[in-house]
Amino acid sequence: HVPEAMPKRAPPAVPAPSPATLYLQIGASAERRNAELLSRRLEPLAPGKVRIVQGENGMRALYRVHIGPLPSIEDADQMSRRLAAMGLGEPHVVIY
Repeated sequence: HVPEAMPKRAPPAVPAPSPATLYLQIGASAERRNAELLSRRLEPLAPGKVRIVQGENGMRALYRVHIGPLPSIEDADQMSRRLAAMGLGEPHVVIY
């Protein structure tokens, strides 16, 4: 009698990584008022997607102005071109 092979078990499921969230950082200021002014200027370009993120730079508060989340790199590239056309320079890509 030949022993039957033990049934193979499937490896444990590994949760899929959550997709990265893509933002563009347009500017940063130590003054909240400056960040709010930039935010208002950007709102027509990306309604509902402009936000101010408060952080720190050493011991000082820093207010970063982000647009996002953006669904793809292509959308980020397109938004970057629109920002450059407004004279706002090249934004930084931020991934959370």
